[in-house]
Amino acid sequence: MKGQQRTKRVIAAAMKKLMQQKRLEEISVGEIIAESKISRNTFYYHFRDKYDLVNWIFRSEVPLAMSTLSGSNWQEVLYRTCGYLRENRAFYTNALRLTGQNSLQEYLIAYLTAQMHDQFYSATQARHHAISEKELDFAARFYAYAVVGLVAQWAREGMKEDFSAYSESLRRVLNGSLVDDCIQPQPETANT
Repeated sequence: MKGQQRTKRVIAAAMKKLMQQKRLEEISVGEIIAESKISRNTFYYHFRDKYDLVNWIFRSEVPLAMSTLSGSNWQEVLYRTCGYLRENRAFYTNALRLTGQNSLQEYLIAYLTAQMHDQFYSATQARHHAISEKELDFAARFYAYAVVGLVAQWAREGMKEDFSAYSESLRRVLNGSLVDDCIQPQPETANT
């Protein structure tokens, strides 16, 4: 098992190096093989395709970077995750450009949907709210798409801004205060 993980890390390092120079869609499996000095069979033994490799890199690196956050709230986890993405900007900016089947965005949406579903379910149980599974699924998907969309936009813009502004706005949307500020009439001030 350790040998397999080492081989995967070698392939991942090659991919990350190539993504410093080229867009993901321009990189071929042949280039990854040449850069990592492995055989084609070895690549396909470990990964279905280059998109599977990108998702593996995310799955294997981000949890390690986030391991100190157990018990943290979702906002802190999101902020720290985006900090990690920013530290590895060239790779993740490139990876988040792609959409569609097997893309990192699709992986993140599926991952966040499951995480948010679990959090929403726990919250409704703790408050003794009766919410249908269909409504929980809808809410989880809605927020997962929103978060991934914001992160992808931030990446397309070069991750220049500190993500804390996005994170704070998202917190306000989730707790309802931003929407309330947008749709609630403001009290009129008396002219004296």
